[in-house]
Amino acid sequence: MVDLALHLGALLAKAKSYFDWGSSTQQDLYQLLQAYVGYTHAQCIAHEQDIVDEALVQAFWQACERCQHGEPLAYVIGNQPFMSLSLQVTPAVLIPRSDTEVLVETVLQQLPNTPKTILDLGTGSGAIALALAKARPCWSCVGMDGSFAALKVAKMNREQLDLPLPLFQGCWTEAVASHSVDVIVANPPYLGDTDPHLSQKTLQAEPREALIAAQAGLQAFIDIVADAKRVLRSQAYLFFEHGWRQHRVVADLLRSAGFQTVNLAYDYAGHPRVTWASGLLV
Repeated sequence: MVDLALHLGALLAKAKSYFDWGSSTQQDLYQLLQAYVGYTHAQCIAHEQDIVDEALVQAFWQACERCQHGEPLAYVIGNQPFMSLSLQVTPAVLIPRSDTEVLVETVLQQLPNTPKTILDLGTGSGAIALALAKARPCWSCVGMDGSFAALKVAKMNREQLDLPLPLFQGCWTEAVASHSVDVIVANPPYLGDTDPHLSQKTLQAEPREALIAAQAGLQAFIDIVADAKRVLRSQAYLFFEHGWRQHRVVADLLRSAGFQTVNLAYDYAGHPRVTWASGLLV
């Protein structure tokens, strides 16, 4: 148990010494402190002699303990930055990551800034659709997810950011009208159930249905591509985020479905991460 009243600097020092933060000591601790105190990083340093009251000390200490037990920092503080957005997140949704920022950036780079209907499949927190809606106000972005709990989080983010985003519950494209969409964007589950990444503590806290797919992680790609010709309009696009070893299989699926042009983008680590296709004759 920590003292009930401490200077801000002393509280931070105690948390550093008491808990094992590994390589993320400074970043995670300061993010926690900023979330509970309401200061920026610079203000935390400038106000080290401020007395922190009992309730805040206890709340901060409990948050540290949750992180030590493997709960992701984003779930503990309840939000995650993504592109230029601050998104609310809960264990009902995946935590948005930089790989998915690459997906959004690729969509923005490849498509002209003209009116389009964009369908975000497996929208989760709404990260992809909301980032696109903010960057391209002329696009009509729609979010689809099979999880009602995830859609509640997306709705909170939509309202907090005051961005238009119709939300619908459904399994991939099954509830989507024929030839109603110009662009499909998806970050579907793409880990197989034996993927070694699943042993990571923080990943174990995230929703399994948003991480794992059958057919060694390929089932969602198979299902979405199979219905793409029905859902998409002519001159349409389909963008996928995928595992860094899955790009060839995903590209083959898209070509087999009739897409004439298939392209690849790399993540910040230089791994194949986003495949997009166009030229499907409908």
